[in-house]
Amino acid sequence: MTGRQWLGGGLLVLACAAGLVAFSPERAVRPIGVVGPVAVPVPPPPDRLAAAREDARRRPEDAAAWAEVGLAAVEQARTSLDAGGLDLAERALARSLELKPEANYAAVVGSGALANARHEFGAAREHGLRATAMAPERAAAYAVLADAELELGDYPAATAATQRLLDLAPTAAALVRAAQDLQAHGRRAEAQLALERALEAAGPAGERAFCARRLGDLAWEDGRLTEADGRYREALAARTDDAAAAFGLARTAAPRGGRRRRRGGWPN
Repeated sequence: MTGRQWLGGGLLVLACAAGLVAFSPERAVRPIGVVGPVAVPVPPPPDRLAAAREDARRRPEDAAAWAEVGLAAVEQARTSLDAGGLDLAERALARSLELKPEANYAAVVGSGALANARHEFGAAREHGLRATAMAPERAAAYAVLADAELELGDYPAATAATQRLLDLAPTAAALVRAAQDLQAHGRRAEAQLALERALEAAGPAGERAFCARRLGDLAWEDGRLTEADGRYREALAARTDDAAAAFGLARTAAPRGGRRRRRGGWPN
């Protein structure tokens, strides 16, 4: 079974969340050592940004190396909630496009990710459309496009981009976006199932932390504070520098008798 499961109106569905994606052996579920609500700590993940910057230092005329710096800087800014990293991403992506102004797929995708991170969703959509036209069989641009369309409120376009992403690369990142799409249509239980499946499929520590944190956010929005606390702890066990998970954990520690947060979209 593939991710191609549709309802008459064109909405992405999870008739059976466990069957959304048939993972290949290479995508087998990876144990994360959960003991109760808290995961066993794992070694810190490799520093993707530091490695990318070193590669660009050694190959200063390589457009791909600079595009990777940009993508890694956006990812680190998202995890750390430090917007200062976005300036580095902008400079690196500009350098990549200077070196290779045409057919530079990675830099265009990176520019879209940067625009999404800055909440410039119209620009992100343009970058996503440009990149998908450049390479329609490559998955990364559909993630940029799905995020932008969802934030712009074009739900049919967001669903179409998410479905294409699932068809091309049914990974944890695609399942997270499927969950976002489902939540946007009010299908919260199915969104949780998709996120649980994403966590099972996640590989790097940062990806596991992100999925666990999203599960924590969803639980907190629904008032399931004990579950949210456990998910945020699980995220921090996978990646100790996940600032958003630390914020979530502090939030669940607040007096439990307060007003429940209004249900809404995904935190940025």
